Amino acid sequence: MRLTLKTINDELAKRGYTARLAKSTGYFYFEFGEAASWLDRTVNVPTLNSLTLPEWITEFELLRKFNGKATRGHRTGRPSVVQRATLDLPCPRMADSGSGSDPSTAAEIPAGMISGKAEMVGPRRKQNKSSPRR
Repeated sequence: MRLTLKTINDELAKRGYTARLAKSTGYFYFEFGEAASWLDRTVNVPTLNSLTLPEWITEFELLRKFNGKATRGHRTGRPSVVQRATLDLPCPRMADSGSGSDPSTAAEIPAGMISGKAEMVGPRRKQNKSSPRR
């Protein structure tokens, strides 16, 4: 029996799902309903008949399970907590005394410094008000 998108989508609807299977160039993807907010919704098969009807339903349920875990933290509605990055560096004075690295002397480094995109913050120069800005 040849499969059609309608057959697969009818089976999804029969099982109570609102997502639908759609075709693209070289792959298929689920859209609408549950799949609307999924990070991954694709099935990389060249033709609809590459999988059987039960395999299509299994693919949908696996993607649903995977995406539920991947997006669970984003649906809480709570603001995310940003923590400062810490880097354990030995204190030069402590290293001379032979005591090694002390966690209480860990350097606190802004997250921007770690990624290399930190801006230098300092006093701004005053502009010369006698000459017009162009």
